[in-house]
Amino acid sequence: MQYLLIFWVLMIGLALALTLTRHLNKPFHKWLNDKSLLVLLIAGVFLIFAVETNDPITILGITVSNEIQWLGSFILYSAGLWKWFLDPFRDDLSDVKSVVKVLDERTTTIKENVKSIDDYIKGHAFPRKQFRGRKRK
Repeated sequence: MQYLLIFWVLMIGLALALTLTRHLNKPFHKWLNDKSLLVLLIAGVFLIFAVETNDPITILGITVSNEIQWLGSFILYSAGLWKWFLDPFRDDLSDVKSVVKVLDERTTTIKENVKSIDDYIKGHAFPRKQFRGRKRK
């Protein structure tokens, strides 16, 4: 079985589909970009099958060593994982950084307000009456 060939067909097909739909059909490109991770994961299964079954590709009688084919395939697969799986986390991380910055500003404001209230209380301290207990008759 040609598992590695199926992997390359899926990856090249996905790349071509994304490239062609980028300018021709924006809504379909957005949908395809959202669903690309599924195609990538299926292609990864075929890549694992190809490595496990020792299934290289021979094109037009030209054979490249198995290790080079698998290395190229894993590099392509890693690039795909970065694009569709790990790269969106970078956007989420920048959102988290902005939220943390806002929280830091708010805690600084709260600390300043508490300090000003504390200073006010110290400056206008009311005389304390000592509690001597209940008067007995």
